[in-house]
Amino acid sequence: MTSKQLPEAPAKIRLSPEFERAVLYGSLEELIEDALGGNKISANEVLIVAMRFLHPNLADVEFDSLARMPKALRKYLFDALERIVRGESADVALNFKKPGKPDWGFMAKRLGAYLVYQALTESQCSVETASDEAAEFIQDQAHHGLLQGHWRCFQGKDLPKGAAFRNWYYQEKEYLEKLHLQYP
Repeated sequence: MTSKQLPEAPAKIRLSPEFERAVLYGSLEELIEDALGGNKISANEVLIVAMRFLHPNLADVEFDSLARMPKALRKYLFDALERIVRGESADVALNFKKPGKPDWGFMAKRLGAYLVYQALTESQCSVETASDEAAEFIQDQAHHGLLQGHWRCFQGKDLPKGAAFRNWYYQEKEYLEKLHLQYP
């Protein structure tokens, strides 16, 4: 997995595009939960989603974007704004400042687990080998400036080692297996 692109899987075990899409986009509720837990990366992602609903140019579209904003996102913003009005700093209210150790974030963990799952599915190697390959792949992609979209969560940081990918895989294993059953 050290090439410039993800390797092609044999047709018989190829992960479906629907499966990959579900992994990449997860749920807004999971992202909000991670943000509420103090993850700055997830808090920023929640605000990016909110910005899309609040964009002034959407007023020209046929539907009311505020009416279509998911309830979980409206609640997150309402609660944060209420805390700001009561005098709490915006950084704290929007979950950009929480005590504790900085975390990689929901999306990085999900993507890392996905890479391990993909290697396990495609090559039937051990979890340790798959985790090391996933870490090497991300390091190679970051080194060459090839991380785009959701994958940019790995850019500009001390990149995780194989052990982190292994932990993420075990945290997400049940979710990925259920998702794979849903989108074979």
